[in-house]
Amino acid sequence: MQFNAIKTILSAIHLEDGKVLVKAQVHHSQSLRKKELMPWVSISSNKTIIAGHCQCTAGLGGVCCHVCAVLYSVISATSLPCTAKENQWLDTHPRRSVALIK
Repeated sequence: MQFNAIKTILSAIHLEDGKVLVKAQVHHSQSLRKKELMPWVSISSNKTIIAGHCQCTAGLGGVCCHVCAVLYSVISATSLPCTAKENQWLDTHPRRSVALIK
């Protein structure tokens, strides 16, 4: 899967307590020559984010664009686009009749 800075396919590890650990190889935001980062995110069974980590300076606090790239990739991999669902992009509400004023 290619998504912004993500280079490889996401890796997901299912833990015993229903949590999932997701990690990926990610390029630095401003440099392609630096060594790739390995951010990870822990997600509970009810889709709550438990923790995230990245080796970049901002990621030491658990929040950076690399962790967000992993999360967006998870969303992209697990949801259907609106055009794959039936009539999600069409207006299906009944039209109101409008009387013309002459």
